[in-house]
Amino acid sequence: MGTYKRVFTGSSITVRLLSDLLERKQIDTIIKDNEESARLAGFGSYRENVELLVDEYDLRKATAVIASFQEGV
Repeated sequence: MGTYKRVFTGSSITVRLLSDLLERKQIDTIIKDNEESARLAGFGSYRENVELLVDEYDLRKATAVIASFQEGV
């Protein structure tokens, strides 16, 4: 397991969709949901505060998948 890098920040729905797309390409992901963490701690948070992380080994491949997704949106 290497170092994980943030590749996208956005809404929970978009991050989960991208995570699914990356997982289908055999790219492991981690979702860091700052919105949910803040809610559980009793603090406010703005809506698009969910981060998608991938291993730096897969960074280039993941970035290409995300760019392709964003072009189609």
